[in-house]
Amino acid sequence: MSLTGVKELDSILTSMPSTLTKKVLQRAAKIAAKPMVADMKSRAPKRTGKLRKSIGVKLLKSKQDNLRAVVLVGVRRGRKFKSHHAHLVEFGTKARVAKNPSGVLSFWSKGKLVKIAKTAGSPAKPFIRPSIDANIDQLRDSYTEHVAKVLHRFMKSKIKKFG
Repeated sequence: MSLTGVKELDSILTSMPSTLTKKVLQRAAKIAAKPMVADMKSRAPKRTGKLRKSIGVKLLKSKQDNLRAVVLVGVRRGRKFKSHHAHLVEFGTKARVAKNPSGVLSFWSKGKLVKIAKTAGSPAKPFIRPSIDANIDQLRDSYTEHVAKVLHRFMKSKIKKFG
């Protein structure tokens, strides 16, 4: 991907108030990511629904300056989101055998003690990577379009103000 007019765009963004720049870029990134989030949710396996509910967009603060919008698209973690197993679904797991007695999984089931020393693996069911691959071009285009619209409005107001 190559961009033209980067220096001009950088000077326009620098002349904008920093809070406006940050809000514009973050909003553009969040709007552009919506189709990717919807696709990711549709591809995610649904057993309990917790994995699908946890997929979304998270805005992060840029440590460098306000001329960057940092967003994470994917599985969110925290108190509200109870899916800490997305990586296991995406990449799968291999079959495992406990090497020592402490590695044996023991639990009570129907009044009997059940011990499991061997677990079957689960195959990978990728849903994040295919969504990214399918939507990255659309995300770039949508982001660029939204930022261009906002910059156009900003420049119109500047032109009106200064004649």
